[in-house]
Amino acid sequence: TVDDRVAALRQDHLTQDKQEENDTVDERIAALRQDRLAQDHQKEKETVDDRVAALSQDHLTQDEQEENATTNECIAAMRQDRSELEAEHATTGESEIGKSDAQEED
Repeated sequence: TVDDRVAALRQDHLTQDKQEENDTVDERIAALRQDRLAQDHQKEKETVDDRVAALSQDHLTQDEQEENATTNECIAAMRQDRSELEAEHATTGESEIGKSDAQEED
């Protein structure tokens, strides 16, 4: 009958509307999942970047410490050389003064 056909058409229309709604919801869910994956990937990338930066800083700090140690060793060696030269000069200077005094007495 006509009423049955109208009811069937209405049911088909409702079914189509529900399917379209479901499709829209599925698309939104997929988009949200994609956004979440992108956010997770970005956070992971930032975490990796932070770790790389920290490791680079640690490496720079180690290089600076090694450079400082080398510089300190050089400074200590130069001071030692200077002390030895001053001691040698003082000894040589005293010898020269002693020789001068001896020569003057002659």
